[in-house]
Amino acid sequence: MWRKQFEAEQKEKFKELGDAVKMLNGNIAAMETDSSDRFEMAVASIKTSQNALGTQIEDLNAKVMKEEAYMEERVTLIIEQLNQKLQNKLERSVLDQSSMLGQLSELMKKKMIENNKLVLQQAEENVERAKKVLTKENQEQM
Repeated sequence: MWRKQFEAEQKEKFKELGDAVKMLNGNIAAMETDSSDRFEMAVASIKTSQNALGTQIEDLNAKVMKEEAYMEERVTLIIEQLNQKLQNKLERSVLDQSSMLGQLSELMKKKMIENNKLVLQQAEENVERAKKVLTKENQEQM
């Protein structure tokens, strides 16, 4: 009798152990499913973040390229304006120099005419003196 009771107890223990193993297997399967779902959600979240970052990077690149084009345009415009100002100043300088050369040329002509008049006057005076000297000499000789 104790044998039957022992076997019954053992049978009951094996049944409880089997039930516990079944419950443990169910918990493990549920945990595997939950872990798999969480992993898939994490992968999906990472992909979403990558896509968002990729979009942000593309937007930033586009903004940088626009800003770069704008800056290049501004620099080109500033250079052209400076070039125009320098060209205008150079033209004014050339005109001023030409004007000054013209004035100098006129002044030199006036001085040359004055000098020629003085030389001519000196020459006429010398001729008059020479005539007087010759006339005097001629009179003395006669």
